[in-house]
Amino acid sequence: MNSTIEFYVNRIEGQILMDLADHDDANLYQIANGLIQNEPADKLASICQAYEVVKHELLG
Repeated sequence: MNSTIEFYVNRIEGQILMDLADHDDANLYQIANGLIQNEPADKLASICQAYEVVKHELLG
């Protein structure tokens, strides 16, 4: 895993923790979608890969 993917994994995990603390729920898909909408288009593949990494970490 390259450093860009790790960066987005950390951002997604951080947002999940913040959402859980604030609202007692978090939506991984919405978090990733928000990143896709707000980050440069050339980061799409890294964000998608980070989404998959986090999803697999959460599912076990």
